[in-house]
Amino acid sequence: MSTPVKPNYSEVMEDFWVIDRSLRIRPGDTVATVASAGDNAFNSVVAGAGRVIAVDNSAPQITVSRVKHQILTELPHETAEMALGFVASTPDADATIRKLIAGTGLDYDIDAALAAGGVNVFSHLEDFLDVLRTELGAMAGDALAALVSAADPDVRLQLWDEQIAGSGVAQVLSEVLHENKISGAFIPPDAFPRMAHIPFSDFFLRLMFRQLVVRDPRENYYFPRLITGRHATNAPRPLYARPENSAVLAQRRDVIDWHVADFGSVVATETPGSVDAFNLSNILDWSDVDQYEFIWRAVDSAAAPGARLFLRSFLSDRPLPDAVVGRWRLDHATSADNALVDRIGYYSRYELWTLR
Repeated sequence: MSTPVKPNYSEVMEDFWVIDRSLRIRPGDTVATVASAGDNAFNSVVAGAGRVIAVDNSAPQITVSRVKHQILTELPHETAEMALGFVASTPDADATIRKLIAGTGLDYDIDAALAAGGVNVFSHLEDFLDVLRTELGAMAGDALAALVSAADPDVRLQLWDEQIAGSGVAQVLSEVLHENKISGAFIPPDAFPRMAHIPFSDFFLRLMFRQLVVRDPRENYYFPRLITGRHATNAPRPLYARPENSAVLAQRRDVIDWHVADFGSVVATETPGSVDAFNLSNILDWSDVDQYEFIWRAVDSAAAPGARLFLRSFLSDRPLPDAVVGRWRLDHATSADNALVDRIGYYSRYELWTLR
């Protein structure tokens, strides 16, 4: 008997608003995206994409994406939000969810996922984040809870200065986000010397201040969820999880093509000039020189005139391969702005490229 699937990622902790403002997805566009846990594929459908090519080289990631796709398109919204973990589930809902997943033949441990609180919180990344949340909670849990719910920025600044800045939170971050622990999770171990911010823990502490003090965390779904494990009460959910978009996903369920493969290999099979937008997330961080060049060449061939490409990275700047230099233009202003407005923000670099 095979071991039930537990993916590396069960929820894509990436702000789709930044992706959409960059890619400007238009009705009927063909969008190629890293699948991960499916969220950005679903969001692209809601944004109007006519076809979504969702690719991941990890079979468990495509499995969890398909599970979530089944949940979102075949269950009533109220049950789907229980299955994903946005609200607490009920025994009747659990039974309905188990029956649906059992009927798909997908090798996914739905019982363990529901016990953990929902499909979106059942992953190896959540196991890692639980350690971070536990350590932060022991050091400054009350202050963080107050920060996340405080409307007054002066109150948030006071909480930070009095209960977080000197509380040992920096030490917790240095231990949990140490090179030996994040290498192999966020980036491959051999790429660590090319990190844009070393130590990463110092960068993350500054990020916490920006997302929890400078900006209103009550309007941020992503960052409070990252560090506390809970959704901000008033923050709008990702597009795919909003009730008004449930019917859109159900009606357009066939828009997404799922692929277990290397991203470049799938894109290379597309008709030249046919793909309007590419969301690479940070897959280039995981690419050696040959893979890096292959992905860019594949993208360049498949890209439609004026195509847009969005990527995030933990690493320092990396020049374009010679084969595509001069063909793509980097939007410096939007790229820099994205780094500031992104509601998750833990990537060091954001880039928006347009085919000339």
